[in-house]
Amino acid sequence: MYSASSRKKTACNRMGVFFSIIFVVGMVAGCGGGPKKEGLVTVYGTVTLDGEPLPFAQIMFKHDTDGTAIGRTDGSGSYEMYYTFSQEGAFAGENVVYLSTKDMETDDGDVQKVELVPKQYREGNSTLKVTVTEDGAPYNIELKSN
Repeated sequence: MYSASSRKKTACNRMGVFFSIIFVVGMVAGCGGGPKKEGLVTVYGTVTLDGEPLPFAQIMFKHDTDGTAIGRTDGSGSYEMYYTFSQEGAFAGENVVYLSTKDMETDDGDVQKVELVPKQYREGNSTLKVTVTEDGAPYNIELKSN
């Protein structure tokens, strides 16, 4: 016979194992450990502002139905898009593009405090669109101050 405290410990152990399994499965699924999401296409390119490379900017491609891909320009304005940490690409079709440089970390570890991207290209304001084709290609984005 099992005592009441023994049954309680067994139930608690089972609950702990159950929640541990749920946590691990959730982390793997949420971090892109699963199969590549259908419709993702390799997307990369360069971002310029008034003809000059735009370094250390966050760039987002927001697809109307499939989700948002995020990238970051390097010191020369080059970027690659990612849907998750391990899944490269953005979704084929029309994407609204948002950019920002505020609070982005530079290669030397400094944080930019000044927003360099004109308001018309920032989240909530942008009407800039890129149509991503299924075969992928470089998508160079040319911004103008005004």
